[in-house]
Amino acid sequence: MAKRNRAAQTEEAKELLKAKLNALLEEVGDSMEHEAPEGFTKQVGDIVGTWVRCSPIQGIPRSAKLMDSRIDSGKPAALILFEISKPCIIDVEGEYQVAEQGAMVGIWYKAGMRSIRWLRDVEVWMEENPKEMWKDVGKGNEMITFDIRASKRGAPMLVLEDFRQDSAPFIDASGKTVGLHDLEPKQNALATIPI
Repeated sequence: MAKRNRAAQTEEAKELLKAKLNALLEEVGDSMEHEAPEGFTKQVGDIVGTWVRCSPIQGIPRSAKLMDSRIDSGKPAALILFEISKPCIIDVEGEYQVAEQGAMVGIWYKAGMRSIRWLRDVEVWMEENPKEMWKDVGKGNEMITFDIRASKRGAPMLVLEDFRQDSAPFIDASGKTVGLHDLEPKQNALATIPI
């Protein structure tokens, strides 16, 4: 009997709350409906495509995602999330398209673009270096280089998501490799990410 009484009280409380909300919505009326402020851009949680390196790219690096490489799962790969300020050519599932200003584009991080690691939240212009395309780094393979320019130095790149499994840098007590999301918050905050 007590359970039924509590259930009835809970249901009554929900109905009362719903009635108050409806009354408040009627009172506010049209004043709640308005357009987005000028200058505000639509925020996209994911990328529209990846940068095709045959064209320059200009925009603001926002953050990075880490994952296992598709070529060698034991090695990490990084995707930089880059909000473009000028149109550029992107690859959308194997089809080339032009991405417009404000789109979030993915840039696959290469060793030759190391300086972008310190350019988060500042406008950057970048292209594959046409003059010194390849650089011998003494490791058997030559490294692709990039011409990266910015008006000032930014913040260090922020890794927002870590999907690594095989290439994760930490090993737990059982020998399992773990990524940043598996760590305690204190460890996570202290971890340095080599992107």
